[in-house]
Amino acid sequence: PAPAAAAACPAVRPAPTSGASAAVKAGARVTSTGQFEVTDTFKCRAEDVFLALLEEGRVRAYTQSEAKIDAKVGGAFSLFNGNVTGTIKDLVPYSRIVMAWRFKDWTEGHFSEVTIALSENDGEASLRLTHTGVPTADIERTREGWRIHQFERMKLIFGFGSGLSLSL
Repeated sequence: PAPAAAAACPAVRPAPTSGASAAVKAGARVTSTGQFEVTDTFKCRAEDVFLALLEEGRVRAYTQSEAKIDAKVGGAFSLFNGNVTGTIKDLVPYSRIVMAWRFKDWTEGHFSEVTIALSENDGEASLRLTHTGVPTADIERTREGWRIHQFERMKLIFGFGSGLSLSL
């Protein structure tokens, strides 16, 4: 059985609105979207990454911002002080998270879809994030947000990127 925290979503701190498209800033209908993929490796178990993405306390620790996560399928989340919101669509403990995801400044009602797949090999966790339905003008901001404000911070705060050996 998955822990209750096994049902929340990752967050990305948005860049200033100057990086957003004029259509998104003006609240116009989003007509052009795209997708991207991010892969990363963590020096920990897949379970550790899964929980770091879903438990409020852990998300607050590495984002240094408010996070509210209803850790279940259908549960809502709000990250980075409300700048990222959405709903958890699917969870497979320690291996898959699917979310409806949006930046606060996107057109009202427009959600993208995030799928995070986790696997484990030789004591390391591999992550593959696929993000679809992102307004074209925000693809780079969103991709870099995941990399810098989520994964790199997670590695620094929890030591998931540490190459240090504790053996003498």
